[in-house]
Amino acid sequence: MQFFVEYTPAAGKPQSPEHNEKLNKLIEEESKSGILFATGAFKPGTTVIRQDDGNVSVTDGPYAEAKEVIVGWAIINAKSKDDAIEISKNFLSIAGDGTSVMHEIFGPEDHAAQSEHAAQNEHAAQSVSPHNGERA
Repeated sequence: MQFFVEYTPAAGKPQSPEHNEKLNKLIEEESKSGILFATGAFKPGTTVIRQDDGNVSVTDGPYAEAKEVIVGWAIINAKSKDDAIEISKNFLSIAGDGTSVMHEIFGPEDHAAQSEHAAQNEHAAQSVSPHNGERA
């Protein structure tokens, strides 16, 4: 299973060089172990591309109303949601105060399983007689 994890640090807490060293060590360890698939940070500014009723608009930020800014992200490999939560807790224990938001990634294997399940349901529906609800 893969999860996309966003990280937003608590406001007003600058990070020391020692803190950054610990974080870099964790990233290196989790990369080598296969837990960390990819990671990065966002540069300042945002571009929003929106379509509404066929009209596309592009707006560049930063946006003053944004109180919390997502600073970093990671894609992690985990055995389960609980495992992903533990990985995120470990990250926060080093990163410090802040918030991580996890999203399970719907991958190719999930799409294949969903397609197979839909095909089985369609086959089951076709094998039921429309007249009396009994199987043909």
